[in-house]
Amino acid sequence: MKLNLDNRVLQGVDFLQKVGVSIKPEDLAFFVDKNEVLHKKPIEGIKSEVIPTEFGIKMRTVIEPGVKIKYPVALCFGNIQHGGEHINEQELIVGEGADVKIYTFAIIGPGQSLHRKDLVTVRLGKNAKVELYDIHYHDKSADIDFYAELNAYLDEGAYFYNLLKVTDQKSGKFKTKFYGEVGKNASVIVEAKMKATEGDDVVVEDIIKLVGEGARGLSKSRIIALDGAKAEFIGEAHGDAPNSRCHIDCAEVVKGENITLKNIPILVSKNETAKLTHEASIGKIDKKQLETLMAKGLTEDEATEVVVQGMLR
Repeated sequence: MKLNLDNRVLQGVDFLQKVGVSIKPEDLAFFVDKNEVLHKKPIEGIKSEVIPTEFGIKMRTVIEPGVKIKYPVALCFGNIQHGGEHINEQELIVGEGADVKIYTFAIIGPGQSLHRKDLVTVRLGKNAKVELYDIHYHDKSADIDFYAELNAYLDEGAYFYNLLKVTDQKSGKFKTKFYGEVGKNASVIVEAKMKATEGDDVVVEDIIKLVGEGARGLSKSRIIALDGAKAEFIGEAHGDAPNSRCHIDCAEVVKGENITLKNIPILVSKNETAKLTHEASIGKIDKKQLETLMAKGLTEDEATEVVVQGMLR
């Protein structure tokens, strides 16, 4: 069946395809341009309510208990042409034993002057499993001030993986905060992959609270700061429960001049059986890799981009 889609949906899909995302219009479950819902496809076992507001949307999605979606659910939250103030509020409720993989694409079109907030709450029922991939594509010509906040609450035995990726085009002024409460025998993995270039100011903050016995957590960051960029990673692990475990793995890279990159791991234990660890480093791009690529005809900038994208893949 041929889809009758708004040109902005096709434009957004075209933009994603140009930066390497393998997606077709028929793959989309949802597409909104600021506060205009342009496409919504029903999925069995998932109930979603969307309310447009002056500056964006409020969206509540419920995945019913035991529902297992075998294919990724693709959602696009774009700002193709509006600019200005943009606020998305989302709540995701996942029933007991449900299993779903979700891709959300934040698309910011060319020439936008944008102040955007994405405020997301995720609640996972007992033994639920969710993988959430938050992928950003910001046009180089856009002026971006972006704040993203995700609060996750995991019931017993639940599993949550969250990837935030902003590695193409530009980041702009971008702050993201993750907060997770992890219940008994539940596990959370939160990962950030960011590239900051000239004029970008990136702050990544992860807070993981292990509140149930046997809870597990991992916070992983890979931030690459190039000429004229500012970036900061703050990772907190709180071992509140017996036999809880958490590791903070932050390995950042710098290249160029006029760069400020901070890396701050914080461990807080409230139980003698909790185990909290961290591995933090800031280094530089391997010179031999660059020289090998340049010997094959690439410029230094081209070789740097190849190495960067390899590290952030």
